[in-house]
Formats: sequence, C-alpha cells, structure tokens
Amino acid sequence: MIDEFIPPTPERLAMPDIDVDEGDRGGKLIRSFAFPLDFLHRRGIISGPEHSAGNKLHQLWYHGFAAQYRLMRYGHTPSSDDNFEATRLLAIEYVDALRAVRGIREQEVAYEVCCRGTTVSLLPGFSSKPTARREGVPLLRSGLADLVRHFGY
Repeated sequence: MIDEFIPPTPERLAMPDIDVDEGDRGGKLIRSFAFPLDFLHRRGIISGPEHSAGNKLHQLWYHGFAAQYRLMRYGHTPSSDDNFEATRLLAIEYVDALRAVRGIREQEVAYEVCCRGTTVSLLPGFSSKPTARREGVPLLRSGLADLVRHFGY
C-alpha cells in the first residue's frame, strides 16, 4: 500500500498526453491519455467529431464482438435470447460502420487504432514515428471522416 502520493516529474507533466486538474475533494486529479484516440484528440491531431466516431466504433466492436468472445471463451452462456439478439444487432451495426470506411487500408488503420487500441506507429508498414505521422495519420483521419459521415456527427 502506498502511504504518500508521489507526483509525476516536471518532464512527465510537460508531455501532452497528461492532464492535471483539481479534484472535487481537494488534491490533484492526474489523467493519462493512453488510448490512441484520446491521445490524438488531446494533441489536436483529430477533431472532436472524429474522436466521437472512433469511440463509437470501439463501443460497437467491443459490445458486438469482443465482449461476447470473452464470455464464450470462459464458458459462460448468455442468460437469455434477448442478450444474444442485442449483441447480434451491435455486431451488424459495427460491420455496417466499418464498411462505410472507404479503402481497405483506411479500414485496417481505423480497426487497429479505434478497436484494438494500437498506436499508429506500431502498425505494420509504418516503421517509424515520422512515417506514421506522414502516412498513417492521414489514413486514420480519412477513415474517421467516413465514420463521422456514417454516424452523422
């Protein structure tokens, strides 16, 4: 158990992926934006509607596929057909949203970043951060723009 709060170093606080606010009960609230969409939005690389569309895709993927996979993997069966039907409808909505993204490479980048939480620089084909900025971020933004149109943000 930690008895005292150890604050981040000044170098860490200067980085753009961390936010320090005053807590409701006094003290400081420190948040790190580790999810790639949050990080890109915080740095101003993607817009608010693009961030919302990417989060919506993540939620559809998680509730339509990922959560169901984990439940089945551990041997848990859904308690009713309603649960299965809701999951099926979310999965259909997810597939429709991903199909709205024009371009196979844009779909791949949107899936990896929005759903799996992979940073652009770690995707195959982007060997360095400058390459990811130059080639990967425009692909992501193009895919997110299609999602914005699809979701109507």
